[in-house]
Amino acid sequence: MPRVQFTTKIDEKLIKAVKKIAIDLDCSVNDIIENCLESFLNDPYRERKIKRKKAS
Repeated sequence: MPRVQFTTKIDEKLIKAVKKIAIDLDCSVNDIIENCLESFLNDPYRERKIKRKKAS
């Protein structure tokens, strides 16, 4: 499947943690994010796990 660029803002602490894990696993941050997204999309209970921000 071809990849496309996707930009978003993510908490700095999360990015640092994922970068460290990527180094430990000898893989790219992109591979970890793709894996997490695939797992999330395949999870039938995903909607229960999302913490929705309340409108202010």
